[in-house]
Amino acid sequence: MDTSLVAKMREFFRTRPSAESLRARGILKNEPVFASTLVQICEQENSEVPRFIACAVRAIEARGLDHLGLYRISANASEVQKLRCCVNQYNYSLNSEKWSLDVLAGGLKLFFRELKEPLFTYDLFPKLKKLFAVKADEATTLAALQEMISSMPSPHIATARVLFHHLYRVLKHSEVNQMHSHKLAIVFGPNLIRSDTEVEHLGMLTSVQAPCVDFCLQHIVELFGPVVPPPVVV
Repeated sequence: MDTSLVAKMREFFRTRPSAESLRARGILKNEPVFASTLVQICEQENSEVPRFIACAVRAIEARGLDHLGLYRISANASEVQKLRCCVNQYNYSLNSEKWSLDVLAGGLKLFFRELKEPLFTYDLFPKLKKLFAVKADEATTLAALQEMISSMPSPHIATARVLFHHLYRVLKHSEVNQMHSHKLAIVFGPNLIRSDTEVEHLGMLTSVQAPCVDFCLQHIVELFGPVVPPPVVV
């Protein structure tokens, strides 16, 4: 496990306010894209996958799969919030040079982190926790994850497919970008897998969140089908 990344994640857990607490204080308002749900967004857009996800993945892949530390390097927070505001106004012009690669990556992570229902739905967390606690054999873990993923709502399944295919392409450039599967898992685990009853803590990252994402990346085809390009947004 990358100790520097874990240390950063420990500080992240300690200091970040939750979206719910920000809403309660009137700082964060209900938004059409960020801090919503995948089901609600896709219903509003009449899409299988949120337009922002498709546009962000395409923009990132067009500009920087070789970018050193892609998704690991923190972006300028104020620039990420500017991106958020634009997207919430349905401005998906993400290929503009005004958005750095790290800001696009930061915006994508923020989108998943603030979903009201995480990509791996809340009801799956106890099952995932149990699955990775017993350290079952590979075949058993794969079968269990296949069943869990198939039980998710359609927008969650389709979005997971697009995201993990994208992360797999990032992983294929790891000799240059230095983002190996365990690093991607540490970065994305807390953004994709959360509990609605347990307080988030470092042990959750190392025991459930990161191992699950890492396993998914190692079994991409079995869980999400053959790797295909991200959807085209028209």
